[in-house]
Amino acid sequence: MNMNKEELKEYERKSYGMENIHKMLLVAMDRLDKICKKNNIKYSLHGGCLLGAERNHKLIPWDDDIDISVTRKEYDKLIPILKKEHGKFYFDDTTTWVPRFAYSNEKEGVFISIFVWDYISENLLEQKLKLLLLRVLQGMLKRNIDYGSYSSKNKVLIFGTHIMGLLFPYQLKKKWQNDVGKYWFQGRQKYIHRSNDAYKGVGFIFKGDYMGSYSEIELEGRMYMVTSRYKEFLKMNYGPDYMTPPPIEQRKPEHFLSREQVKRRRKAGGFC
Repeated sequence: MNMNKEELKEYERKSYGMENIHKMLLVAMDRLDKICKKNNIKYSLHGGCLLGAERNHKLIPWDDDIDISVTRKEYDKLIPILKKEHGKFYFDDTTTWVPRFAYSNEKEGVFISIFVWDYISENLLEQKLKLLLLRVLQGMLKRNIDYGSYSSKNKVLIFGTHIMGLLFPYQLKKKWQNDVGKYWFQGRQKYIHRSNDAYKGVGFIFKGDYMGSYSEIELEGRMYMVTSRYKEFLKMNYGPDYMTPPPIEQRKPEHFLSREQVKRRRKAGGFC
């Protein structure tokens, strides 16, 4: 079967069952982009969708969500707007500690994850303390845990913090996590990190001006905002060979469980 690059991409997208999800993700991203531009809010494509945009201007065939990142200043402007009525779209900050702009759909849980850049101290001890606190709070906030993705040492930490977290209301833990990210151990505001990212990602630290300027990048025939220095993120997150796709056995959706949670909560009337 001889196919050109475009045909191969579409074939892969269908083979991973992502065709419909990708269509809905782009509808949601178009709406979010419109909201941000209307309100003069700066954001950057992030994660796998940014990697796909850089590789060939396409969503990665097995990727099942879209990520954006914003500075704390932009985040504080964006969230009150997203909490308002947006038709088929709604703001979800209860499924996980990463807030989402989600598409109301009974068949698929489709969402855009929003990561926040906060300041972190230049002092190594204070860095370690802040990262430890955030990771402990992540463990306390976790509801469904895939222990297979952690080392033996970290499994103990995640299990212990999960048990500890059962003692406190979810929204209180969320407030603690937000306050530590926003206010604690800022130092001289020379460095930033994504304070609500996952266990590994929260530890990726960049210079404070990393999100200081923006440009655009093409994704699926659309132009979205991106930090001008996005290649620094791609190298740190995916390695210097980020343009090379991973082995076939690693090409799989990462958010199936989260999408199932969203669908269940929609059916149960969990969002309003």
